[in-house]
Amino acid sequence: FGPAIGLSWDHVSTRKFDLEYHEAYRTLYCPRRLAKDLYLTHHARRKMLLNELKFSTEEIEKACSVAELIQKQRISSQSHKLLEPVQIAMESLKFKMSTISIECNRAQNL
Repeated sequence: FGPAIGLSWDHVSTRKFDLEYHEAYRTLYCPRRLAKDLYLTHHARRKMLLNELKFSTEEIEKACSVAELIQKQRISSQSHKLLEPVQIAMESLKFKMSTISIECNRAQNL
């Protein structure tokens, strides 16, 4: 995965502009780029961060570690979401089974 290129972003607002005008202009004169045009390889990102943006190797490695941790958390969250319906069904089944068990015990005691 490599370092996120966002490591170098510092937002500075210089002026306001009309969003509708911007979108109309952009669609006429600057069509959206394709996904393949936006892709940077791991090596290209690292080279850009090191050589052009002057980040240290340590800063890049730290950013890679953070990105990897976030990726693992996302994967973990997705797997928990997939299991959620199963867990709900299991809880419902447990409740129904305990209700049936209680009713059976009552019927035996009568």
